[in-house]
Amino acid sequence: MVLEILSNLVPRYFHDIREIDAQIAAQQAQFDELGQWIGLVNDNFFIQTADDQTLTVLEGLFNILADRTTEDINFRRARLLNMFATAPPFTLYFLYGRLVSLVGRGMFHVTIDYNNYYLQIGIRNYSPNIENEIVRLLTVILPAHMEYNLFQIAPTAEMTPLIIAKSFAAPTRRIVYTTPINNP
Repeated sequence: MVLEILSNLVPRYFHDIREIDAQIAAQQAQFDELGQWIGLVNDNFFIQTADDQTLTVLEGLFNILADRTTEDINFRRARLLNMFATAPPFTLYFLYGRLVSLVGRGMFHVTIDYNNYYLQIGIRNYSPNIENEIVRLLTVILPAHMEYNLFQIAPTAEMTPLIIAKSFAAPTRRIVYTTPINNP
């Protein structure tokens, strides 16, 4: 296709001259390579299609050091999309959306105890990378007075917080008041 475009750009009296045709054919390879580079630049404009080098640069914006032995490129893309999409205000609907993008639809269960400011998140497909990313997400979006517990749900269990295969950690982010609060 580029060959046809280039031959149409030269004046008509150069058509069917062997040297001109050879020069146009030689430039064809350069234009093909240019097209590949343009495609690569276009792919790197978007996180979903970016290559490893671009992901490394974008992870540097958030001070993330990717472990290429345990984190595949799709996880790194999902983590960067999560980082860019994490902006206030945060709602329960926002948390559900982030968990769907990290874990998958139907692969988690969220319970909130509003009176005690306690959040429980059970996930079905556990991996240390997903756990770390969810903990980072909760650290960013939860108010300081809320506690959370992240646990794994057994693969054959119903989506209920009562069946726990492995508890990741005890509830975290407790606030301890050193002086009593006097209510009038």
